[in-house]
Amino acid sequence: MLNNNGINLYLINIFKKNVLWFGWSILIIYLLLIKEKSLPSFKFHFLIPADKLVHFFLFFVLILLLCVCFYYQKKTLFLNFKGVVIFCFAGAIFGGFTEILQHFCTVDRYADVMDFLADVMGLLTGSFIFEKYFKIYISRKSNFLFLK
Repeated sequence: MLNNNGINLYLINIFKKNVLWFGWSILIIYLLLIKEKSLPSFKFHFLIPADKLVHFFLFFVLILLLCVCFYYQKKTLFLNFKGVVIFCFAGAIFGGFTEILQHFCTVDRYADVMDFLADVMGLLTGSFIFEKYFKIYISRKSNFLFLK
């Protein structure tokens, strides 16, 4: 049984391990709901429009943070593939939710299927990189991102 100090330390530890992905999620919502004129304009347009690259990057980082944070919360060494797939589905639902919010809660922003696809591509790419490379790197570092 945990005493009051033990419960407080447990809650602090859980908060510390979740603050990165939760804070990033709040940042995503903020950036996707503020007025488009408030954002810096990118003149970069190679093959993919800059706003799609931003969507890709935001959700790429989100899935990596989710996987890394939950990697340290599990008792076993590796977050299994099933968990990563669940995170991808949850991230896709979150991406769809942000597009719906853009459509109904903003005046100058609108929902875009291509933005949603960029979100999903970021999630899939991030989960692939986590599965193939990141796990190995994290397992070699004792205190990656100060989460241990």
